[in-house]
Amino acid sequence: MISKLMKTTCAFCCLVSLSIIGGCTATIDTKNPKEIASPPLRKFEPPKPERIVLKNGIIIYILEDHQLPLIGLRAEIRAGSIFDPDNKVGLSEMAADVLRSGGAKTKTGDAIDEELESKGASIEFWSGHESVSGYLSALNTDFNDVLRLFADILMAPQFDKDKIDLAKVNMKSSIARRNDDATGIAFREFNKLIFGAGHPLARTTEIETINAINRDDLVAFHKQFFCPNNLILGVWGDFNKSEIVAKLQEVFNSWDKKKDKLPEFRFESQQKTQVQSVSYIEKNDLTQSTVLMGNLGITKRDPDYVALEVANTIFGGAFSSRLFKNVRSAKGLAYSVWSSEGSGWTFPGSSYMACSTKSPTTIDAITAMNEELKNLCSESITDEELRFAKDSILNSFVFQYDSKQDVIERYVRYEQSGYSNDFAEIFQKKVSGLTKDDILQAVKRHYQPDKLTILVVGKKSDFGRPLETLGQVNVIPLEKPKAPTTVKTNSDALNKGRDLIRKVIRVVGSPQLFKNIKSVSRDLEMSMESQMGKMKMKGTLTISLPDKLRLELDTPMGKLVQVLNKDEGWQSAMGNTMSLQASEVIELKKTLDSDFLLALKNLSEMENPPVQFVGEEEVDGKLCNVLEITEGNMAGERFFIESNGNQIYQTTFDSPEGKVTVTSSEYKEFEGFSVPTKYKIKSEIQSMEMSLKNLRINPDLEPTMFEKKDESDEGDFK
Repeated sequence: MISKLMKTTCAFCCLVSLSIIGGCTATIDTKNPKEIASPPLRKFEPPKPERIVLKNGIIIYILEDHQLPLIGLRAEIRAGSIFDPDNKVGLSEMAADVLRSGGAKTKTGDAIDEELESKGASIEFWSGHESVSGYLSALNTDFNDVLRLFADILMAPQFDKDKIDLAKVNMKSSIARRNDDATGIAFREFNKLIFGAGHPLARTTEIETINAINRDDLVAFHKQFFCPNNLILGVWGDFNKSEIVAKLQEVFNSWDKKKDKLPEFRFESQQKTQVQSVSYIEKNDLTQSTVLMGNLGITKRDPDYVALEVANTIFGGAFSSRLFKNVRSAKGLAYSVWSSEGSGWTFPGSSYMACSTKSPTTIDAITAMNEELKNLCSESITDEELRFAKDSILNSFVFQYDSKQDVIERYVRYEQSGYSNDFAEIFQKKVSGLTKDDILQAVKRHYQPDKLTILVVGKKSDFGRPLETLGQVNVIPLEKPKAPTTVKTNSDALNKGRDLIRKVIRVVGSPQLFKNIKSVSRDLEMSMESQMGKMKMKGTLTISLPDKLRLELDTPMGKLVQVLNKDEGWQSAMGNTMSLQASEVIELKKTLDSDFLLALKNLSEMENPPVQFVGEEEVDGKLCNVLEITEGNMAGERFFIESNGNQIYQTTFDSPEGKVTVTSSEYKEFEGFSVPTKYKIKSEIQSMEMSLKNLRINPDLEPTMFEKKDESDEGDFK
């Protein structure tokens, strides 16, 4: 019975299928899909927030959204990095960071963290060129409490000193690593070429400018810029409009309007008359080049902004663009290639085309991109390109208003930059009305293919053709981030400092012993305390002068090997061998300079060592003479010398991780040298104790020990 039923069902299904297929065959439309007309899109009308101004001048945009029991808030204060003093670049960034972490009048930063965590809420602040921005998110039932915290932070931040020190450590660490990324290097230096090296839109935060900032600067920054009539708020979420307005009025009611005129910034380009220039940054650890080509851009107020936006979509702003299809796909000259029309809200951006290409095809890629720009400036785009670009922009418009938060943040942006709230609607209409000639004329007015600023980051020796074929090359040195290399001195302090350091050197070893040092090897045991907990290690550190180093460690995770060979470095661990980043190579090189014996060897060989006497200071109950290095890579490093024995008790120096203190003790004799065998090393993020078990001067070294190879197998070191 079941078998018969299955057969009947199968037969019926076959008949139905045939009838369907037959019907479809008779009505198939064989038109080219591109010829099928699509109906016009339904007009998109995003929700419009309500604008309210409180009595003290705070501007608020409000939009209800009852889909989820959440409330969000965005704040904008016109107080960005463009206002930073030249000698304190990074002030606004640090202020935004410590604004949140440094606590408020009613709670410490740590207490705020605990309360937010208990509520699943968040409060964040960050800084950009033009503003300090804030963000709040909370459940609607917790919003009133979280809003009070947010308001306290805005109105009465405490800028806790410990949090300032931590912010400095984090910023310095970021500075130390910034030369690892070729794209980051390219855009940083390209902005200097476009705007001028000292321009507020191109300046970079340096260790020196970070060190110059103190708590008084942060307090003054807050006093100058943070006031209700310089604040714009946007609020969205599950609330009643009248209730939320009353709550905002209540929490900010005590904040008085600032009567003084608020600071203004007037944009002035430092770029010279536009001529073609070729600049090069050498980075020899790369197998590919990063290329940027362009000039000063425009603002979104420019009459040609809409035309250039559409032109950029056609040229390099989409996967179907000319640059992508021709330079990358057809010619195979780039891993990635793109462009930007360079429009800013308040100030011009940089208009550019960019690519990443393998080193041998660097010049070919540059030539190909420039040819595409010449074509864009000399020939009208096609009807198909215009249609596609318009559709892409207009069809994607709806996604720019994907949430109530997106809507609010756009209106806040318009308000801050002085644009009308119907900016988006006007933009859409202008896109729809553009013609091919409109775009061609706009492109001709703004783009000059024979007057581009060209920047290449890469390894010049691997280029297939000389970079000079493009014109005279300006070489930009890739400077290592560093603190000031000179210290104020006077002759009396220098003379006393030199006398004292010579006594220290004689206590450690004779001048002839120091002169004979060619290499040093140490067996060490270490115990490290960090945020990850306690870790014990043992290993060997070998240094071969002038520029080779090998560190071998047995760790709980297995064998670790780090090697420095001149300007290259690598690491083997957990079965992998990889090249070290530039910042890591720099840190290994510092080990050569700061090594106890080698630092004294360098000083012993100088006729007038750059060491000055600073004064006397008691450290751990010991009276010490304080000496300071005044020049070179060790500038600013201090030695604390026991006055009763001329032994180095403590050393301090600055690093990207903050101030480092090394305390030395238990001096013992090794091959004629008296050196400490116990070290306590403490930075702002970790601490370590280290014991010297053996010291070998000029040991027999295998030349291959400094060669790159996989040696990360677990096991004891020989």
